[in-house]
Amino acid sequence: MSSEKTPHPVWQYFRYDRETDKSHCLVLNCLTKPFEKRHSGNVLQHLERYHKEQFNVVKAALLKRKQDQDDKKAPPPKKRKVEQIINVKMDSRLLMDACVSLVAISGMPLRLMRDPGMRMIINPILKGLKNSVAISPKTVADEIKRKAEDLRKVLRKEFENRLICIKLDGAKRLSRSVVGINVQFIENGKVQLRNLATVELKERQTGLALKKIVENTADEFGIRLRNLYSATTDNGANVLLAIRLLAAEQEQTVEVLTDDDVVAGGKTFIINILIDI
Repeated sequence: MSSEKTPHPVWQYFRYDRETDKSHCLVLNCLTKPFEKRHSGNVLQHLERYHKEQFNVVKAALLKRKQDQDDKKAPPPKKRKVEQIINVKMDSRLLMDACVSLVAISGMPLRLMRDPGMRMIINPILKGLKNSVAISPKTVADEIKRKAEDLRKVLRKEFENRLICIKLDGAKRLSRSVVGINVQFIENGKVQLRNLATVELKERQTGLALKKIVENTADEFGIRLRNLYSATTDNGANVLLAIRLLAAEQEQTVEVLTDDDVVAGGKTFIINILIDI
């Protein structure tokens, strides 16, 4: 007699007679003589040979039993570590300033603000700040414009009633043409330098085009053209023409100094615009 605690599924198709010690097949119309004793292997072979449908049912039950046993033997799944909660000193202003710095100083594109990896960093912070600020390409761009205007206000204050020396230069690389403008002035006995603009030209760098850029930049920063004391540049004909056109509009006298008047052996000279104060 088998000592199995769980009956073999094959015995749903057989009956064991304890008195005769024989096993009888219960499949309908089976004429096979009884099997000696109670051996699961013998009766299973009988099903496989003569009763395929019942054998497949037993086989499926055996596979399920084995799977259940394997599942019980498998080690329990590792518990996921509880995510560490950290405290970070952050507010909406600091978060926005950091995003502005990424774009305006580090040169990252505005589309970084919607990058999936960036959002994985930003979104938990925004949740902690109860979404008190919106971070997107548009909001960061608007903040850059606002900060730029605040800085222009500071510079306009600095330039009030001062004589300004303008420095103008252009550069070309591949198909791009750029003009840079900065100014110098004296404050508390020291020369101060401010970069005003780096403008990409979509047209030729003609004297008229450069003159227009200087006028627009001066107007943007509240610089009166009559307060331009000198212009320092290389000897490009287009830049010289732009300065002369500016001086002519102000009805001022233009004095062109040679290279030796500035720095011996240098390639830069100064155009002095004489003005009445």
